[in-house]
Amino acid sequence: MAFLEANNQLEVSHNPPEQLSFARENYRRVDSGTAKMTHQGIIVRRNAQRCQYFDYESPNDKVLSI
Repeated sequence: MAFLEANNQLEVSHNPPEQLSFARENYRRVDSGTAKMTHQGIIVRRNAQRCQYFDYESPNDKVLSI
């Protein structure tokens, strides 16, 4: 289980790199792909049905998901 916190302080391109640094941690990409999204509850202006994701881990077991 991971508790995720939204953050807009990381600039990434449409194809994030294999490795990146954020908040004084180095991360290595461990997974990527596309996923089907479903909506529950009231969602304002969210029409996407699929998304692309990139998951990273640090040597300290921290997780970063884009």
